[in-house]
Amino acid sequence: MVDLFCSGIEHPTGFAIDWVSGNMYVSSSGANTNVILAANLEGEYLTTVVSDDLFQVKSLAVDPLRGRLFWSHMSDDLHVIEMSAMDGSGRKVLVSQREDTDLISPQSLSMDLDSWRLYWVNVESGKIQYYNFNTSLVETVPLKHDRPSAAVIYNGLLYYANHEDSAIHVCNKTDGENNLILRHNTGNVLSLRIYDPQIQTGTNPCSVNKGNCSHLCLPVSHIERVCKCATGYNTDSDDPTKCVGKCLCCSVTRVWCIKEFLFYSINWELKGMPLNEDNSTQVLGSISRVSMATSIDFHAELDYLYWADSDHGTVTRIRRDGTGREVVVEHFESMESIPVDWLTGLAVDWIAGNIYWTDPKFSVIETARLNGSHRYVVVTGNMDRPTSIAVDPVAGYLFWSDAGREPKLERARLDGTERTVIVNESISSINDIALDYKNGKVYWCDSSTNMIERVSYNGMDRETLLNHSLDNPHALTLYQDDVFWIDITHERGSIKSAPVSNLSDFTVHLHGLGDSLKDVQVFSRDKQSGVNPCAFNNGGCSELCLFNGTHPVCVCAHGKVAEDGKTCEVKCASDLFFLSDYDSFLLYSRVVRIDSIHMFNEFNLNAPFPSIQSKEFMRNAIGLSFDYQRSKIFYSDIQRGSINQVFFNGTGHRVIVEHQGSVEGLAYEAVNNVLYWTCNNDATINHINLTSNETKVKTIINLGQNDKPRGIEVDSCDARMYWTNWNSHSPSIQRAYFTGFDLESIITTDIRMPNALTLDHKARKLYWGDARLDKIERAEYDGSNRIAESFLNKTKESCDRLKKKKLE
Repeated sequence: MVDLFCSGIEHPTGFAIDWVSGNMYVSSSGANTNVILAANLEGEYLTTVVSDDLFQVKSLAVDPLRGRLFWSHMSDDLHVIEMSAMDGSGRKVLVSQREDTDLISPQSLSMDLDSWRLYWVNVESGKIQYYNFNTSLVETVPLKHDRPSAAVIYNGLLYYANHEDSAIHVCNKTDGENNLILRHNTGNVLSLRIYDPQIQTGTNPCSVNKGNCSHLCLPVSHIERVCKCATGYNTDSDDPTKCVGKCLCCSVTRVWCIKEFLFYSINWELKGMPLNEDNSTQVLGSISRVSMATSIDFHAELDYLYWADSDHGTVTRIRRDGTGREVVVEHFESMESIPVDWLTGLAVDWIAGNIYWTDPKFSVIETARLNGSHRYVVVTGNMDRPTSIAVDPVAGYLFWSDAGREPKLERARLDGTERTVIVNESISSINDIALDYKNGKVYWCDSSTNMIERVSYNGMDRETLLNHSLDNPHALTLYQDDVFWIDITHERGSIKSAPVSNLSDFTVHLHGLGDSLKDVQVFSRDKQSGVNPCAFNNGGCSELCLFNGTHPVCVCAHGKVAEDGKTCEVKCASDLFFLSDYDSFLLYSRVVRIDSIHMFNEFNLNAPFPSIQSKEFMRNAIGLSFDYQRSKIFYSDIQRGSINQVFFNGTGHRVIVEHQGSVEGLAYEAVNNVLYWTCNNDATINHINLTSNETKVKTIINLGQNDKPRGIEVDSCDARMYWTNWNSHSPSIQRAYFTGFDLESIITTDIRMPNALTLDHKARKLYWGDARLDKIERAEYDGSNRIAESFLNKTKESCDRLKKKKLE
């Protein structure tokens, strides 16, 4: 189940589906607005179809075959049921309380297409009525002492929920005869529908190719349709099937089109308003299904809005018309417990087609293509908590604020080079930064000092622009010669603007927005102008093009940049292409994916290889091993009970053997091309020869009933295998020859829950981890000279203290 609207609709009351046209209708009745909205079945192209003279809409119904929309609401303090075309035109009152005194709180509207009737339940008067379109009369279905709360028509019968006996009844839809109880003990029913694909049939002018409409196709009769545009768009005067940016008439002779508008984020929603004085004009449909829209930006040419969700650590984008919604950056689950937001700043490089974001939890700045591909860490080190971020792609600059122990404002090139601190004095808590591209200025607001300041790109000419009339400035942006900012305290949450030359002369555009305001931007094509070499063929780069102010710099998300400085190195092996290889790297499994990191370069946070994932093959990856010569990774999946293989670059997923139970330890023996593993279910050690094409599994050792073998490793020189045993009565580390001969327990004391195990072949040392004692130990291959290398609980406590200190 997917939420289509989780916010943005003030108080949803009625709901109806046009199954022929592929649209849905929803009514919203709140303190500020009463509207009937339409969208497609994905929640896209949201638009208003009825907004005038509505109050307390209770229920909706549709007749998509005839292009009719029905609703019940209040009008002049009377209950009424109205009808219109499905675009809201041609409104007509079908029945009013003035003529029908039984019409009290009509709800649960339901269309009977076969007999051309509209049924409803009068909750207060306890009667079910219908309007007969053939006779234009209102009829009442006779029911004996019942109090219906919901009703629906199906196959000539009336089904209704009865509050009187908490049951669902079925009877004749006209005279109420043959009344039977279908289900007992079913009280407090508010709506009834019957699922049957056979009742949703028929055609209308929108049933084929949406009537050629680019946004919504709304039928207005059985032969006619209207193309309706999403909020913020109008139909093209040259082609009524197409939609363009909304144009408004400001006078009889003047028409202007919205090329720019202001949009802002509340925790759970994105909203828009025009830059002119008419705040009632709708320029942006409500963007809902948002958790914490901490930072927002846009790409005007592609018509995309972007937002960073600091709760979930994601970046999401959506087109202005509500289509194309996708999460382009996401964080995976982490055991990190430090209470720092995942992702707090976001900036769009509209020239190169990249996005940049700050990650204060890992203290890095990352970049990727607009669709989230080729993710790359561009700035790391000497940062505590990077928060807000802005880019000037024409000049090739990246700016960000650091809210750590020593707050500062930094600058670098878009490729992360030439880092420079431009402000590190008299700042406390920079909430947001914005750029004046024309004059080379950085603006920021500080919620601790309650000031708006600016400085030149080079850190000179610092100025305080406003240090009064500010309660809690939280975000700002520039457009033309004005500064726009949000204040989450002043006038209970407001959006203001003022000329750059005099921020004291401000105008309050909106107020009463609450303290959940997060960010503000002005959507404008004029604001995103200019070029750099990355604008042409991505600067010749195969992945990311990062302009450093003089020339494009090509970088690769994984692997290395080739000698030509543009492409990413590949090597060819076994007729498959792989990313550039490394002498050493670390692999680790994360349930549904396998990741890699560099072992000897702590500053290179870009993984040697892309994350390896597969919805088909990988559900709970536990054990890992590898064949370096053939670039293969072996992994066990305890949910599937299989052992699989995949190449280093994530291709070639294949099941080697199935039905192996809980395999938690894997070890590849390269000399004989044999794969060994432990099975926790039946306490066995098994192997398979990978040289032959047969998938015959051989059990080498059958352990005891209480044994639980876990990690395993092999030593080709001695032809021995080593494994950990979780036997609750006598835990141990054991070994035996490859044939199973000479099984012995080499570690049996001061051990509780031995888990992972590995061998240092050069030094001939055995290492293992104890999950219960929280320590890593080592010993000789025979178990002698035992030494505790690390106590993990103490290490964790030390790390937690260090991280806590850094945040103070």
